[in-house]
Amino acid sequence: MNRTFLPIPPDPASSKYNANPQKWMVDAFKWMSQVKLLIEADSNVNTLPITPFSVGTYTAVNTITGTDATSNFVATLVSAMQKKGLTATRSAT
Repeated sequence: MNRTFLPIPPDPASSKYNANPQKWMVDAFKWMSQVKLLIEADSNVNTLPITPFSVGTYTAVNTITGTDATSNFVATLVSAMQKKGLTATRSAT
């Protein structure tokens, strides 16, 4: 999973923009374009499936409410998401 780190936007109160507000508008447009590209690039990675997810066997030890098929499927899905880094493990303390 990619985290999107955005650059600092241009500050309209900066002294370099006082005499030339159009310069700030151009720099703001360039910043917004760069941010859009960064967000779209990370979004493409982040919306891909974890993996072709198929559950052939279940892990009975890692169940949520019992050992039925639905609980085991959910537990297997949660484990895969934790391995991928999409969710965090729960601390019992």
